[in-house]
Amino acid sequence: MLCLILDILIWFKGSNSSDIRIVLLGKTGSGKSSAGNTILGREHFTVDDSQESCTETCEKEEDLTGDRRISVIDTPGLFDTRMSEQEVEQEIKNCVEKSLPGPHVFLLVIRLDVKFTEEEKNTVKWIQKNFGEEAASYSIILFTHADHLKEQSLDEYIRESNDLKALVNECGGRFHSFNNNDTQNRSQVTELLEKIERMKENGIGYYTNKMYEEAQWRLNREQFWSGNPQIVLLGKTGSGKTSAVKTIVGRQSFTKTYEIQEACVDGKNMKIVDTPGLIDAPAEKMKAELEKCVRMSAPGPHVFLLVIRLDERFKDEEKNTVKWIQRNFGEDAVHHTIILFTHADHLKQQSLDDYIRGNPDLQALTEEFSGRFHSFNNKNTENHSQVTELIEKIKSIREGQNSFLNITVF
Repeated sequence: MLCLILDILIWFKGSNSSDIRIVLLGKTGSGKSSAGNTILGREHFTVDDSQESCTETCEKEEDLTGDRRISVIDTPGLFDTRMSEQEVEQEIKNCVEKSLPGPHVFLLVIRLDVKFTEEEKNTVKWIQKNFGEEAASYSIILFTHADHLKEQSLDEYIRESNDLKALVNECGGRFHSFNNNDTQNRSQVTELLEKIERMKENGIGYYTNKMYEEAQWRLNREQFWSGNPQIVLLGKTGSGKTSAVKTIVGRQSFTKTYEIQEACVDGKNMKIVDTPGLIDAPAEKMKAELEKCVRMSAPGPHVFLLVIRLDERFKDEEKNTVKWIQRNFGEDAVHHTIILFTHADHLKQQSLDDYIRGNPDLQALTEEFSGRFHSFNNKNTENHSQVTELIEKIKSIREGQNSFLNITVF
């Protein structure tokens, strides 16, 4: 929402339709900073002849040419292995924010005087993974050090390399080159800007913040289910947490302190942290147990399952569960929580929805968790469909969250 507001504010400030916003992408040492300086016609970005990166974080520079503003966002080597996933994620976010309301083009910078690497072969896939499928339509390959070709034309050079040819095709055949021995030749910049203008004239516009948010949503969902999702069970003593674990993983489990169960559920490896009754634990024991919970679920749980029995009276401490979770795990924990009702067989012919509507306290509790709840029938633990449905609900809760919950003991 904040980014959307920023988009609107920038738009109303009068973003000129002739402006061009450029994002430079490429591995460390590809010549991104030099290319940025060539485009802007001045030494804005720091350049080093070594292969070490001079750009440690996204930087933005711009110049006015007549009534047209040219903005260039230089980036560190985002698909270099030396950067952690968290650093890459933050720099991608910085890149998008600095280019608001959105870049007209991603320039994928590749050197012609060094060997074409495996990571560069997969660059378009990397861009599509992190910026979305549409990003390839906003991309141009910029080859630097074209002087290395000598008398050979760039078209011929590309035709001779199946890997380069495939990469160019993935970007819709769009490419350009800079001669690094002739940086004062402004015609090479003019031709690049004309190519970008033609993309704009073809109705492509610019890459929007909405596209980025959708790409990050898809990426986060993929990362969640490609890794090992972590689930923490909460509830008072005797609520049925351990039985719920057995139902999920398909085997018996007992919990005296903490038990970590790792299992393949519906083809997905996941880690389930079963806890003792934290909600009704004595105050002197609770802090130590909470610290264990944080350690066991490091770097943080993706989902809390709040386990409540349906065959017992709803207790006062359970009515205040939301406040307890927020107090001990932070305000955001509520958005990572699903209520899991056990002993649903107690309802007999009554539906769970009807049962909740008939109990004001339960109805209030489910509303505080935005209506996220599920149930297990303890007399039908072999019914795997109830587990499959729970997994689908866990997937959906992830759609609205960026990652695992980073918790500390409050």
